[in-house]
Amino acid sequence: LGILGMSTGLLPVSSNKLGSTLLNVVLSASASSLLAFLQYSFYHTDKGRMVRGLGGFASGLVAVTATAQLLTPLEAITLGAIAGILHNLLFNTLICYVLPHSWQMRTAALVAIHGGGGVWGSLSVSLLGAEGLFSMPDITQLVIQLQGIAVSLVYGVVLAHIAWLLFNLRHQPAVIASPSV
Repeated sequence: LGILGMSTGLLPVSSNKLGSTLLNVVLSASASSLLAFLQYSFYHTDKGRMVRGLGGFASGLVAVTATAQLLTPLEAITLGAIAGILHNLLFNTLICYVLPHSWQMRTAALVAIHGGGGVWGSLSVSLLGAEGLFSMPDITQLVIQLQGIAVSLVYGVVLAHIAWLLFNLRHQPAVIASPSV
């Protein structure tokens, strides 16, 4: 509901794009959820299908946020479908190689949803074009989006490391000097 409110809240009240924006958000999230669920179900038989479907849903919501008012319904479905597949691929990669411990599962899911979906949504601003109907990508806008992605990634990683260092410094046991004899 927050994404629906944010996507339509950016438009003027008198805009005639409110309905199409809501439709695009729902179509993208639904396509992302369905493809993430089906892709995982095709390769796995365990109980992780629902989790992947819900993660795909959230990834589709994150991906469509930047472009919901610019897309046609077919573009929203395509954007969501790609976001669902990217979510599963990134989640699997993170679990296998970067965050292999069971207590890191939530972190992997959040990075797959917001990292993968956010990067794909940012790139789709220029790749799908503001013209609609899968127009030619705007290369200038693509460069701007790539710069924004790089700055956001560096900022996030640096800030997370600073927070981790401060957290570790705060929880260091105090060294008590022993009395001299």
